[in-house]
Amino acid sequence: MNWKNAQTKILEVGTALVILLCLSVIPAFARGGGGRNSGAGGILYIILMPFIIIYGWYVNRKINQKKAQADALLDKLSKKDPAWDEKHLESVVRTTFFKIQSAWCDQNKDALKTLLATDLLTEWSLQIDDLKAKGCRNVMDGLTVDGVRIVEVQNYQDTAKDSFTVCIDAAATDYTVDRNGNIVDSNTRNRSKQAHGEKALEKFREFWTYERQGNDWKLASIDQSGNWKRSVEAPLVDE
Repeated sequence: MNWKNAQTKILEVGTALVILLCLSVIPAFARGGGGRNSGAGGILYIILMPFIIIYGWYVNRKINQKKAQADALLDKLSKKDPAWDEKHLESVVRTTFFKIQSAWCDQNKDALKTLLATDLLTEWSLQIDDLKAKGCRNVMDGLTVDGVRIVEVQNYQDTAKDSFTVCIDAAATDYTVDRNGNIVDSNTRNRSKQAHGEKALEKFREFWTYERQGNDWKLASIDQSGNWKRSVEAPLVDE
């Protein structure tokens, strides 16, 4: 077996084990769009750690490779259309990221109307209504952005179809409280801390897709880190 085939086998095994790890967690509402970090308890996490590290390295490498391709296309597009300027797009992402998360935590639908595409606004409005009905709201303390990498660009003759996707690496203390301020859920990977209503600063990765609407870019969808292939392996589009 050559190295390439061996590498593929290792990644297949690693992927299967990481999926097993994620299946051991019960998902819950959190952050904008319902995302939450996966967690695992004790010995299982230790056993899987080497595979998680290898798989994480592989995914990061694929993201960087796709970013390089996207950068080249953006450089070409921005010469004809300033809306595609890479620094401008990154600025849009960094600015709206905090505004969107703040509006989500405040359950402010009016603010979200200016930031989200129609379908996503409808979806999040229903989630906010559900949280309100339960007397709950999401809280994100210490939110920071560690990295922004554009990994998908779709440029069409009809600019209304234009979109781009960015890989966001961030961190926050992410938790949900009830109407009395009690923590009912948190993003800590430690099961014991979760069981005792504790919280922790945790890193997370998401893929945010923005759609072009006139002179603005609005958030259209969010994929969690496990769905990285949807954007990273998608072909770039330039009509």
